[in-house]
Parts: sequence; C-alpha cells; structure tokens
Amino acid sequence: MSERNGILAFAIFILAMLLVLPTAAAEWPMEGADSEHSGEQITPLIGPANQWTVQVDGELMCPPATAYGKLYLGTSDGYLRVIDERDGGVLWDVKLGETVCATPLIESQAAFVPSGNTLFAVALTNKSVKWSFEAVGTLRASPVLYDDLIFIGSEDKHVYALDKYTGELVWSLKLDDVVAASASVAGLTLVIGTESGTLYGIHRTEGKERWRADLGSSISTAACISQSTTMVGTYGGRLYGLDMDDGEVIWEFPNAAEPALDPILTTPVTNSGLVYFGSDGLYCLEVSNGLKVWFQQAGDTVRGSPAIVDNFLVFGSYDGLLRCLDKNTGKVVWRYRSDTVFRSGASIDYDKVFIGGRDGKLYARSVLNAQAPVVIGPFTLEAEAHDSILFEVDASDPEGNMLTFSWDFGDGNTSTEVGPLHEYPLAGEYLVEVAVSDGTKTKKHTITVIVNPFETRSSDGDETGSSMALIAGAIGAVVVVLLVVFFLIIRKRGDDAEGDETIPPEQAPTEEPIDVGGAVVEAPRFDEGPQAATPYPPPAEVVEVQEVWEENR
Repeated sequence: MSERNGILAFAIFILAMLLVLPTAAAEWPMEGADSEHSGEQITPLIGPANQWTVQVDGELMCPPATAYGKLYLGTSDGYLRVIDERDGGVLWDVKLGETVCATPLIESQAAFVPSGNTLFAVALTNKSVKWSFEAVGTLRASPVLYDDLIFIGSEDKHVYALDKYTGELVWSLKLDDVVAASASVAGLTLVIGTESGTLYGIHRTEGKERWRADLGSSISTAACISQSTTMVGTYGGRLYGLDMDDGEVIWEFPNAAEPALDPILTTPVTNSGLVYFGSDGLYCLEVSNGLKVWFQQAGDTVRGSPAIVDNFLVFGSYDGLLRCLDKNTGKVVWRYRSDTVFRSGASIDYDKVFIGGRDGKLYARSVLNAQAPVVIGPFTLEAEAHDSILFEVDASDPEGNMLTFSWDFGDGNTSTEVGPLHEYPLAGEYLVEVAVSDGTKTKKHTITVIVNPFETRSSDGDETGSSMALIAGAIGAVVVVLLVVFFLIIRKRGDDAEGDETIPPEQAPTEEPIDVGGAVVEAPRFDEGPQAATPYPPPAEVVEVQEVWEENR
C-alpha cells in the first residue's frame, strides 16, 4: 500500500505542476512582467507557435499584458481590448475614457487600467467596473502590484498605494515633480522617478521617503531591480546603477567623461547579472559595474523595452524591424520587417512575442521558427574563364522573417550578398553552395558551374584575323582622309575659276568725263550700282553718247 500511495502522490504532484506552474509562470501580468521590471518570462520555450497580425485600431503605445491565454491591451482611442492569444480574435472590449496609454495590470480576474486621471478595476467575468480611483492629475504610467497593494504615480506629483480589492487609498506621498513612469518594488522599497530628475526610494507599506538621488535629467523610464541594485535611464542619455538601500550612485553609463547617448526611453530589463536597454541601438551592460558587454546597432531609435525568454531577447524599433538577439552575445537570430513603426515594448507568453505598432496592428511572432526557408534556383551554369557570373536564387521564408545568404563558390572565395557576381580565372568544374537562413533554420542549395577555357574570338579564328582587321581599319581611315583632301582641292579650284569672270569693285575700270558737242557728259562708273561687277557690254546710254560723238567729229 505504501508503494501505491507513493506512486499516487507522485502522479498528483506531476499533475499539479502541469496544471498550475506553466500557467502562472508564463503570464506577463503587468508592464515589465513583474514588480521588479525584470522583463523576463521564466517558462522555457517549447517549440514554434502559430503567428498572426490583427488590426486593433488606435495606436498601440504599450505592450499587452497576458493572462489566462488572453491578451489585455489599451488603445489610444480609450478602449480595453481582450484578444485571444491563439488567433488574434477580439473577444470583447470596453470603453473607459479618451485614451489608454499604459499596460493594464491583470490580477484576481480583474484588469486595472488607467485612463485619464482615473484607475479602473474591470471584472474579467462580466466586463463591469468593480471600482475606480480618481487622482488629481493624469495617470500616465502602468500600475504595479505587490502584496495586494497597487502602486501608481500621477502628473499631480503624487504616488499612490491602493487596496487591490476595494480601490481604497492606503497612502500617498507628494514628490518634487510629475511622475510619468511606473514604480518598481522589491522587498520593502518602492523606487520611482520624476521629470525633474529625482529618483526616490520609498517604504512600501508606510509610504515614507527612505532616500532620494538627484540624477540631473528627467527620469524617462521605470527602474529595474537586480538584487541590491536598481537601474534607471534618463532623458539626458545616461543609465544609472544605484544601491537599493541608500540610493548611492554606484555607476553611470556612459561615464561622466564620455558623451551621452540619445535619450533613453526604454525601461531596462535584467537577467543573470546583465542589464539591457535601448537608445540608438540595444546595449548590454554588467549589473555590478556598468561596463559594456555588447552593443547591437538598430536602424533607428529603440523606444520600447525588450523582452527576455530563454537565451533570446526581442525588441522593436522605429525602423519597423522586430529583432530577436542572442542575449549573451547580441548576435541577431532573426529579423521581421513590418510596414509600421514600433514604439511599444514587447511582451512574451509561452512561445510568442507580442508587440503593437503605430499602425494599430498587434503582431504575434513565434520566438522559434517552425519551417526552414524555401529556396529555388538553377542546378547548373556554364561560362568561360574570366566571365562574370551572376548567382541568384529565389528564396522566401514561411514565417516572413528576413533572410541571410552565405555563398561558397568552390574556389576558396565566399560572399554574403543576395545576388553576388563572381568569375573563375581557370577552366574546370566548380561546386557552388548557398546557405539561406532565417536565423534559426537554414536551407542549402547547390549549383554546378562548368567553366570552359577562355577563347580569343577573331575573323578567321586566330590572332591573325584580329591583326588583319586592324590593318583593314587603318587603310579605310587613310582612304577617307584622301577623299576629303581631294574634295577640298576640287572645291578650291572651282572657287578660283569663278573669281576670273568677275572684276572686283576696287579693280573695275573708271571712265573720264566725255566732251560731247561742248557739253561734258559724266561717264558712268562701273563700280557703282547693281551692274558694277559686270563691265561688258557697256550700258546703252554710253553707246548712244559714243555714236553722237562720232557723228560730230
């Protein structure tokens, strides 16, 4: 009986683990996954997941929360929408206000959603509002839960602690400026920053200030906590690591002697002694000393916080790319290109990453890929030595991820271009292989290239033909020149002959006045008038004068 009871107890334990642990661990119930903003899903990846994209309407400014196999997100047009994780279908929604620009908090079958200056507690069972709490200023940050208390900051410079069941105010504390980012909680300390650049450490249950640190620039992110260190970014482009007990600054990155980065707008996330945050790209630092481990360039600003699962780190950026990196090395695993801008952070549940775009679409992508790329290309090519050969294949990825190419030309040369040009100096047969990868799976294609010896083409098949062609061309050119010279000579002679028939005006003969019967008659000048160039025969008037003169002699 004792053996049977042992087997039964073990079976019950396994069943409880299967039913309870995965569901609890896989959920992403608030911004940053937990109250410490670690940004990590603990449940290991099982395998590829189905992918989808749905139009939700309204810009999706924050990542969705996940729980019970559903997604909970707020939209810029004031709705809380609940979506099925499996296919992206909208299950229901409820209008709460003018806009919802924060990640909801999911706990105890309720969604806690800030809209305007009101925090709503919406029952997930019947979509009714269980309670609401009104602050004086707008609630811009996502609420955080720790030990039945909900913490949220406001533009009225206060941070509030509310009872999650009733919404009653437990305590509030006025700070020095507007609170725009979420609080982070670990142990008895709540950490929250203001737009004036002050970071506060507050006693979680009493609501009393424990310490404050002036960081000199607006605190634009929530803090993330790793053991005794809290890390926060500023609009001035620096990430700080502070001691959780007294708020003393342990390190800053970049250090004070180096230029600052672009504004840090992403809440940092942490795992295994490393911290990750975005600016002009994605950075990885050591938590203990703030030293850079790696940096991955992005095409544009990284504003949304990354998400961690297993050895993968996923984030979106303003260049419209969703990237998956190896969290230890920063190497790109896969990339997915969209037609929008990603300013939202990412969240993960089981094997999917979820992220909203400025286009109002919600994207669900599998962290692991299910299928290898499809590659179609020629199997044989033929060319001559020294010919440039264009190598191309038609490749696509079933998951829609961007592809990388790796060519081996079989002669010791390689290329990573999509369609490279390559030539072979020697004749022979070469085996060319291209490997097309989507980041996790690779498809190879092989092409046999037959390279024939180089042949000099001529008129009679050898070099003599080329020489004869050159000679013929030279003779032709000489003949053309001679013809041109001959034509010019003939033309010159023709011009000279025409010149002999014409007496230029300066050489035309002139006549002295003629005395006719005592009257002096002016002889016409042959260099004047329209007939000046034609002296013979003389004009009729001159003939008549001459005849009269002859008669009077």
